[in-house]
Parts: sequence; C-alpha cells; structure tokens
Amino acid sequence: MTSTELRVRAEEAIRRYLADTRIEAEEYPPGGFFLHLPGTHKPEVGVHLLVRERTLLVECFVMRAPEDAREDVYRVLLRHNSATYGLRYVLDELGDIFLMGAVPLEAVSEDEVDRLMGCAITYADEVFPALVNIGFATAGEQERRFRERLAPGTTA
Repeated sequence: MTSTELRVRAEEAIRRYLADTRIEAEEYPPGGFFLHLPGTHKPEVGVHLLVRERTLLVECFVMRAPEDAREDVYRVLLRHNSATYGLRYVLDELGDIFLMGAVPLEAVSEDEVDRLMGCAITYADEVFPALVNIGFATAGEQERRFRERLAPGTTA
C-alpha cells in the first residue's frame, strides 16, 4: 500500500470513529483533527491528531508548567510513563506537560483510535488533580486562605 493510500485509509478510520462516537471535533486538512473529549477532573481534554507521511501523531495538553515542586511532578509523570500505552508524558520548551505518541499508519483503525482516545482521556484527566496539588500547592493554599477570609468555614 502506498503512503498516500495509508494516509487516506487512516483519515477515513478517524472520520468513522468520530461519526460512530459523536465526539465533537474539527478537521483541519491536510490530515489534522482536533477532538474535544469530556473530562471528569478537567472540563475538557483536547486531543490533536495529525496524519503524517508514515505515522499518526497524537498530542494532548495536560497542564501548564508547574510552579512548585517540579521534580516531584516530573517523578509522578515518569512513573506513569512506564505503564502507558501509545502515549508518553513530555515537556515542551516552556515546561508545559503534554501527552504525545506516534502510531504507524498501518496500525490506524477505528479500534486503535478508540484505544488511543481512551488512553488520552485517562492519562490526562486522572492524573490531573495530583499534578495540580503538587505543582500548584502554593497557589492552592493562597486560594484556600482567600476563600476562608470571604466566608469562614468554606473551602470549596
């Protein structure tokens, strides 16, 4: 199969997956898709898919660069990396945290897209509260104190 045929087949698999799941998404030709996955801890998990020459690139923003305890945040991410499928936690040049992965186009199917989206939502959403608690502890404590001053006894 030629690389053009593989790209077309991968894009069609993504479109079928989106039609079957009714996930909100935008398509950005050539070969780009942005999916809006509903989160539990995060309101939304955005996933960018890009069909390239030989691979499907998957990228998902997790959290901006931590302000506190960076080493502890990175330790959590590295431990999680040892048990992830298809996606790994990475940092950009600003220290923001992403999930990234690349899958050979030959492996792209509706089932594989579903598996990768399940991983993206799980990895981005489930670890989010712990990362925020560690990486933004100072800001969280300041917010708690501010709320206490406004209405003593309430910390929500």
